[in-house]
Amino acid sequence: MTAFSANLLNSFILIIMGMWGFLDAYNIDGTNMSKTTLIPVIFGVIFLLCSPWIKKHNKTVAHIVVVMTLILLIALVKPLLAREGLAQIRIGLEMLGCLIALVFFIKSFIDARKARQQNATGV
Repeated sequence: MTAFSANLLNSFILIIMGMWGFLDAYNIDGTNMSKTTLIPVIFGVIFLLCSPWIKKHNKTVAHIVVVMTLILLIALVKPLLAREGLAQIRIGLEMLGCLIALVFFIKSFIDARKARQQNATGV
């Protein structure tokens, strides 16, 4: 899996699970539409919009997405601990998507550095 495909997977997970959480919160209360449940959706859309630059190996965009992904992963810890049942599974899936994306981004950064070093030494 490449950083690009991991980012796409993470984007879709965040959008789908976030919308599910939003609709679930709406159905429970009937009137209270919690806007905080849309935060993963917003991040997912931003990550999706950044995908073309990630595919072109734009380092700046990739680093920005990595930082945003890490921030979201950390921010999801509190909601994970505060929920039960399906909500906890949904948030866990969002966190898993972020973690997978982070692993593949970091792997791509390491691979790019190794390639630069090999080109610089002429090996």
